[in-house]
Amino acid sequence: MLLCVTDMPTRRPSVDPNPPSPSRAIAFSVLIDSMRSDEGLEVLMDRALTRASLDGRDRGLAVEIAYGVMRRLGTIDWRLRPVLDKPLARLPVAVQMLLRMGAYQLLFLDRVPPSAAVSETVKLAKAQSRTLKRDWSGLVNAVLRALIREPSPPWPSIEEHAAEALAVRYSVPEWLSRRWIHRWGIDRAQSACEQASLIPPVTLRVNRLQISRDDFLSRLREAGLKAQPTRVSPAGITLGEGVSIPSLPGFSAGQFYVEDEAAQLIPPLLDVHPGDLVLDACAAPGGKATHLAELMKDIGRIYAVDRSKARLKVLEANCRRLGHSSLVP
Repeated sequence: MLLCVTDMPTRRPSVDPNPPSPSRAIAFSVLIDSMRSDEGLEVLMDRALTRASLDGRDRGLAVEIAYGVMRRLGTIDWRLRPVLDKPLARLPVAVQMLLRMGAYQLLFLDRVPPSAAVSETVKLAKAQSRTLKRDWSGLVNAVLRALIREPSPPWPSIEEHAAEALAVRYSVPEWLSRRWIHRWGIDRAQSACEQASLIPPVTLRVNRLQISRDDFLSRLREAGLKAQPTRVSPAGITLGEGVSIPSLPGFSAGQFYVEDEAAQLIPPLLDVHPGDLVLDACAAPGGKATHLAELMKDIGRIYAVDRSKARLKVLEANCRRLGHSSLVP
């Protein structure tokens, strides 16, 4: 008897009925990419969010987890050490990052229930089983539940092991805490470490070839945003709350660039003028180069080079958005 091909049962592709949340999946992929790439976390996250269709809440969670893990990495690894039966570094990189993501949510994100932090991380681990050629979800589940169950260990003693104590508590490299202690003493070093561990405010540099700072401040406030001029930089604005940068007024028109206030203070020191010839030998993603272009009134030539082609593409995109034609990548 012949059986027509059309009579054969159709095998439907398997679909995970309970996939991990897209925000956590993006945070995981960005963190893994950051371990393998010379590109910064900001570039990788922007690229991932551009490709994804996430609402504002999910975008915010993806950014919070990815940046939070990197910001608190030293503390997270220290807290994981007692609940692991082998050194974290001996686990696959992906499993290390899964544990760090789960631990960050348990230790630092009060708005995420512990049960959700564990279950979502376990889902993510299951989703990686094929790539890892093993299901690590059991270990992830056990470690994170032990982290919830076990009492927090005491911090290392500042009196006895000052450099280690500051490094663990504030997630700064131990060589840096040791250097600051040597230069400034324990109290000032601790203050510096504490400041370094805080979430910085979103700071913008106004493109004053497009709009004045006062006028842009008015635009932001009219949009209901809390915005203040920076204390030192004459071009900066600090936002009082986290926002989606592309949704801000003036983004598409190139009226601002995201840049912290300290970085904004460097280009004016060069005292450039219209018509000058400038070489920026480490230019990407373009913050200081585009600031120089503004100070030169976009008249002259700035040769912007970087060892990373991918980062140079980001610079080119920033130049197009800001409307600068004096830069030559």
